[in-house]
Amino acid sequence: MLTTLYLLAAAHADSAFPAETGLIDAVGRVSARKALRKLEAQGMVTTASGGPENITNWVLTPRGLAEARRILSGMEMGEDGA
Repeated sequence: MLTTLYLLAAAHADSAFPAETGLIDAVGRVSARKALRKLEAQGMVTTASGGPENITNWVLTPRGLAEARRILSGMEMGEDGA
């Protein structure tokens, strides 16, 4: 989930890109809500409401950004990345 948010942010050239739950579901191909709440409790993501419909968006915190980079770096090196 962290890497999905990270890759979305990277694609938009914005480390604070606010991704809506439905977008995360579509990209990650799994239901994101429970995982995002767990990551929020761990300080990895935070919510940001906004837009015309006041939809909840998710943003990586600095801690989440660092962890996503660590996971992706491990994957590039052939490590488990978990």
